[in-house]
Amino acid sequence: MPVKILYLITDLNFGGAEKQLSELVTRLDRTRFDPVVAGLKGWGHTARRLQKAGIEVHAGGGNLFSTWSTLQRLCDIHQPSIIHSFLFRANLIGRFLGKKSAPKPRVISSIRVWDERRLPLLIEGWTKNWSDCFVFNSQWVADQFCRATRLNAKQLRVIPNAIDPKPYTEARRRAQETRAGLEIDDAKFLILGIGRLDRQKGFPCLLQAFKEVLIRQPQARLLIAGDGPDRQSLQTQIKTLEISWAARLIGFRSDVPELLSACDCLALSSLWEGSPNVVLEAWAAGVPVVATAVGGTPELIQDQDTGLLTAPGNPRALADGLTRAIGDTPLRSRLISNAARRLSAHSNERIVRLNQDLYQELIAH
Repeated sequence: MPVKILYLITDLNFGGAEKQLSELVTRLDRTRFDPVVAGLKGWGHTARRLQKAGIEVHAGGGNLFSTWSTLQRLCDIHQPSIIHSFLFRANLIGRFLGKKSAPKPRVISSIRVWDERRLPLLIEGWTKNWSDCFVFNSQWVADQFCRATRLNAKQLRVIPNAIDPKPYTEARRRAQETRAGLEIDDAKFLILGIGRLDRQKGFPCLLQAFKEVLIRQPQARLLIAGDGPDRQSLQTQIKTLEISWAARLIGFRSDVPELLSACDCLALSSLWEGSPNVVLEAWAAGVPVVATAVGGTPELIQDQDTGLLTAPGNPRALADGLTRAIGDTPLRSRLISNAARRLSAHSNERIVRLNQDLYQELIAH
């Protein structure tokens, strides 16, 4: 009989963790594992994709009480052998569910971003022993978490993010059409930034760097795809820097494979990261990456081998990296070629196998 697994996640819309959950659950060996997915809030893109794949999906109510009642009912009905949660709030609730459920399931908490705020770390430390295993997507995040919470190394696994290259390969065939739709002609060098418009992504630094890039390489253009609380301040910064003729915010986009395949370089200006999905997506699209050396990003990118790394929060350093990417065609080709060879370590098949092996190991003990 297949092992019942309850997957918990904070939201069921768009996001890096949501994408990784979806890729994992839809590719499980259904003869061995029977998944049920629950989100604490939101019914969006990820929920619809999972439902279309025949996965049972539930979304929590508008408040903690109704969400907790829904999750308890799911545990009573399905009696999962494993609870696998993603992101802080879902991880915390997953641990409480594990303590309250009978028979007691094995509990896996997935930590994807290093959060150094005091209260979340205290809560993680207080409740860490309620999880049987912690899964991290980078060794850097694992090291930081263990140092702060004194987590036993025997409780952790590092399983990297997965990527399905097919949508990005297919999108390459539509690159010219996408560029035309973005009003970017072939003579321009298109730099793309992607992410939520908030402090983490460091877009003010990217805009300052881009102003310097334009002085050196006036054919450069910058598009930033995403939405968030900093949208208005970034729009104001673009006007203040007088780069509106070359830089645009294009809002939230669901056609990320097309955008990446149409650009000439991805700029990742984050101030902190776990292990950014967008690096793998750029590699799959055949696009070089210039990124800040934060969090788990240097585990993905070897400087001058699979991308270019720069200091975080340093517009001049970021401008230097982007300028070099624009001006050195052989370098871009080498970065793309080397990155493509790294993608096999992030195949969906490998990542699903690592998770399934972990499930089998936990229920065998």
